[in-house]
Amino acid sequence: RAFVSAYLVAYRAVKESYPEVSVLVTFQYEHILRDLGREKHLSEHGAVSAFGESLDVVGLSVYPCLVYRQTDGIPTDYLVRATTPGKPAAIFETAWPAPKTSESLQREYVSWILDQAQRNQLDPVVWTSTVDTISAEETSTDRKSSGCDMPVAEWNKHLGLWRLDGGEKQAARVWIRQLGNNRLINASMAEAREDPTLPRSKPGY
Repeated sequence: RAFVSAYLVAYRAVKESYPEVSVLVTFQYEHILRDLGREKHLSEHGAVSAFGESLDVVGLSVYPCLVYRQTDGIPTDYLVRATTPGKPAAIFETAWPAPKTSESLQREYVSWILDQAQRNQLDPVVWTSTVDTISAEETSTDRKSSGCDMPVAEWNKHLGLWRLDGGEKQAARVWIRQLGNNRLINASMAEAREDPTLPRSKPGY
């Protein structure tokens, strides 16, 4: 309750000065889903409805690996209840850990999450980490581990689409290719290229 009260005060203050800015809270999807019961949409859960109309976007962190060991076990309707009638929803945090033995699973997950987000109109999708924070050789976890069945302190170091040494994981190319097919992203990039006020990369970079 204290957080909700503080948020509502902050929401009003932001809207008074910057009415066009979206203000939101991010909810952990797997935790909400576990408690949702027969309620159809996330907006019907008490933790979400407590904010009333003062959520411009319903933000989500999504980690199916907390529930499923393999990507092919994730139900096709997994994100259906993330949609909220009359209010946009977005994924502001998602990933699938990928030490050496799980890179193919991460690749499959990237393809799945981008496809499902588009189908359920969840935009944007933000990947948690660009680069791992530990090398595969440094990990102390059993090589047979397949993601979130590792201790949190271990798997959260393997969320990157690139390895610590800069090497590209299998999922990186899928991420780049699928986002490259996004019409809105392509339009934004084209507009940015035409904007003379934006800095340009040096040749060779």
